[in-house]
Amino acid sequence: ENELRKVKFYIFVIVSFFAVWIGFSRLTGSAEALEATLGAFANDAFAPLNPAYILFVVLPEQMSSGLWPTSFDTLWYFTQWGWPLVQLGFVIFVFLISFWIPRWFCRWMCPAGWFYSLFSKDALIGIGRNPARCTPETCNVCEEVCPMNIRIRKFPYQHMHSPDCIMCLDCKSHCPNNAIVMRFS
Repeated sequence: ENELRKVKFYIFVIVSFFAVWIGFSRLTGSAEALEATLGAFANDAFAPLNPAYILFVVLPEQMSSGLWPTSFDTLWYFTQWGWPLVQLGFVIFVFLISFWIPRWFCRWMCPAGWFYSLFSKDALIGIGRNPARCTPETCNVCEEVCPMNIRIRKFPYQHMHSPDCIMCLDCKSHCPNNAIVMRFS
C-alpha cells in the first residue's frame, strides 16, 4: 500500500512538469505545436483524468453540443465522442474498482491529495486518542472503518500525523470506547 501511495506523487510531478512546460511555451509564443501534441491535456494536465471533471464538465458539454447517439452503430460513438468516450470508460472503471477498494483513487492516484498532504502536518485540528479509553490490544474498529486505510494505532496518542487523513471522522463515530478525540495542534 505504501508503494501505491507514491503513485500520486509521481502523477503530481508529471502534471506539474507539463503545466510549467506549457506555461513557458505560451509565454514565449511557441505553444501551438505543444498544444497540438498534448491535445486534451494542454489546458489542464490532470483534468482529462479527473473523474469529477469528466462527470460534471466533459459529459454535460458533450450532451449539450447535440452529439447524442441517434442509432446504436458502435463506430458512431468513436467518431462523434472519441476522447470523451475513453474518459467515460475511465470514470466507470474508477467507480467499479471503488466497490472493492474504497477511495482508491484518492489514496493512490489523486495529485491534489498529495499536494494537500504537504500541509496536513501543520493542521490546526487533528485526531488523537484517549489512552485511558483506547484498547489497541483488543480493538481495531478505527482502522477497519478508515476509508483511507490509515493504521491509526501506530501513531502516538497525542496526535495522529498521517498526511492521508481526510478528517472524515469515521474512526471517531465508530469507536466503541469513545477514545478518538478531536485535538488542536
